[in-house]
Amino acid sequence: MSNLLVTISTIKSNSFIEQNVDAGKLRQSAMEAQRVDIRGILGASLTDFYLDRISTATGAPTGLTSVQQEFYDEYIVPMMASATEGQFIYAGHYQITNTGVNTVKGSNTDPASEAAVTASFKRAMNRFDYYATRAKQYIIDSVDPTDLRDYYYANNQNITPQVQVQRGFIYTPYRGDDNCCDNTLG
Repeated sequence: MSNLLVTISTIKSNSFIEQNVDAGKLRQSAMEAQRVDIRGILGASLTDFYLDRISTATGAPTGLTSVQQEFYDEYIVPMMASATEGQFIYAGHYQITNTGVNTVKGSNTDPASEAAVTASFKRAMNRFDYYATRAKQYIIDSVDPTDLRDYYYANNQNITPQVQVQRGFIYTPYRGDDNCCDNTLG
């Protein structure tokens, strides 16, 4: 999996990541977000479905139905932006070198405190959890099975979607009831 679901410029435009952040360093965080966070929420089959449609020329998906494109724009892009931001917060703040773990400091900036870094990470991942819960509910409640649901429930590579989105920071149940994302087709 070397393609990204969402381009680096789209991630920057949909997150609090500054435009001047090194795209190479950000790509590592985006790949980690895609492998761990996104694939864990969507499952391998649905993630691979979108990855297979990413154009090498533009980095955007092609050949999608209107429902698939809407899901990409409204759910995948914000999830990927928030998860990448969360992954990058620590990577951008700390650097692992041959002398150990060091705090990165810019020429005209002071590094944030550990508490500020942790709070920023939690805010980014809370946004990710919010978007992930919405995405799962959209698939379960609203989508024609031929568009996304079949991919969502496929057990490709034994990576099935997570039933509940919860990182332990803030959990807000789906406003309808607490049985937000049961893993049934009912």
